[in-house]
Amino acid sequence: MSPNALTQCANIIREDFPRGTAIIWYNEATPPISSGMNSCGNKVNYSIPKSLDWFSTDIYHMDGNVVNWVHEYVESFYTKLIYPNLTDSQRVLLIPGAFGSDVNHFPNGTVICNRTCYDVMCAYDANDFYEWSQRDSKIAGIAPWNWDGCPTCNGSRFTPPHICCMDEIGTKDQPLTRAAWKSIGTKIISSFGDVSMSHNYPQYDNNN
Repeated sequence: MSPNALTQCANIIREDFPRGTAIIWYNEATPPISSGMNSCGNKVNYSIPKSLDWFSTDIYHMDGNVVNWVHEYVESFYTKLIYPNLTDSQRVLLIPGAFGSDVNHFPNGTVICNRTCYDVMCAYDANDFYEWSQRDSKIAGIAPWNWDGCPTCNGSRFTPPHICCMDEIGTKDQPLTRAAWKSIGTKIISSFGDVSMSHNYPQYDNNN
């Protein structure tokens, strides 16, 4: 989608859902933001539509555990390239990698980081993402990718040559990563105090 088309789409949706009645969120890959190039290698004049409420980008760690990777790579990307292009009312989401892979290798076949390595790395990064979110008011939420796994997604540092080599092992099958996000989720819930059903929450039927 071209930047102009994205803006037009966001504006049209905003007309039907005025700010405050719905949250419009868009997630983008990094190249259009960082280099102004789309996935086809064409130059684009990228901007974040003002009609959006939330914006995010995919930056996944695939090289093995590195101390402060989240802060040095993801936080710096958001700070330098996304935050200056937000309006005062716009916020961001964080999209941490929370998956594993059995096929993560260099083009010559040398393994970079296997399933166990991913599990240690993603669990460590999870806590850094949470720490960042606690001191940054621009962060509206965290949406780890992904729970169930995706057998046709690229879990490798380098795109494999054919579909047989694709895999992303979901958080549910990565015990350290699952435990890290469960702990973080518990902290987030407890920070809201008593959220029992005695509060006046909207009621929904089975179709909503």
